[in-house]
Amino acid sequence: MPFDLNHGYPHKYLPMGSNVKDGVDHVLRWMLKEKYTLDQGDASTVFLTSRGRLTKIFTSPYQMRGEGWKMAVTLYRKTFYIDEVRDSEDSNSWMVYWGYKFEQYVCADQPNGKPNIEGHINTSEAFYTVVESNINSFKLLFSGEVDCMEECPKYPTAPGYYVEMKTSLKPNGEDFFYRHKMLKWWAQSFLVGLSRIFAGYRNTSGIVHKTEMFEVQSIPELCQKNIQNSWEPQVCMNFLCEFLSFVQKVVTQDNPSVVYLFTFDPSQRTISVSIQEDAEHSIIPSWYIEANQTETVSV
Repeated sequence: MPFDLNHGYPHKYLPMGSNVKDGVDHVLRWMLKEKYTLDQGDASTVFLTSRGRLTKIFTSPYQMRGEGWKMAVTLYRKTFYIDEVRDSEDSNSWMVYWGYKFEQYVCADQPNGKPNIEGHINTSEAFYTVVESNINSFKLLFSGEVDCMEECPKYPTAPGYYVEMKTSLKPNGEDFFYRHKMLKWWAQSFLVGLSRIFAGYRNTSGIVHKTEMFEVQSIPELCQKNIQNSWEPQVCMNFLCEFLSFVQKVVTQDNPSVVYLFTFDPSQRTISVSIQEDAEHSIIPSWYIEANQTETVSV
């Protein structure tokens, strides 16, 4: 250190193309490749989505005004598919670059290797893990991007040995850092089952002068010590379960062409629902539907 997160920008920055999907495509392709079947088992309902979408729903009780979200839900073959509808993309490309550059400074391609900070940063390339879990009577199947694994892991198996990488302005006891940013950091890692977060504290010019490792399970207590009326993990869990129950009740048409749009307004603390039947809002790709139909015919 210090780490200059501007190093290589913009000539070594390859941003994600508009044709690259970061929603449910990852887990759908994994399912086809691994011939994974959605067996409901003891769960009454199956939901398929991504970590990013789950995190937004999970942290909704504490979202600020102006945030909110719009989720598209389709019921297909008794499984609920959830993806986000985005109105616009983040235009702060250099801040996206900073996050990836920090990973480049502290990660190596091989065990005992050295970081290569001269390589290109291609945001279309990433490693993903697929998680299957149960919440009450709901079964969740979702993908989540993985930044790296510890060289000498504290936990011997996945996903425990994965580490989430984050960059942030140095908190200096700021309420916003513990009340909002740490909540999102914790939720992202908790949902996937990651055990540790490695953070780099930068200044406004993108220079990292300090790093810190967090134990995910200790973050709620840490926030409670630093701010009054801190967020509660159980509140997030209760909201997620209530939302999934609401989806199960509202989404009744089992049709890949029908999309239910759920819009959360944090200023009003309400969720509204509308139904769409056009290609613009479709979230299940045609290649996935065709693959399932071919499989059914062959059997």
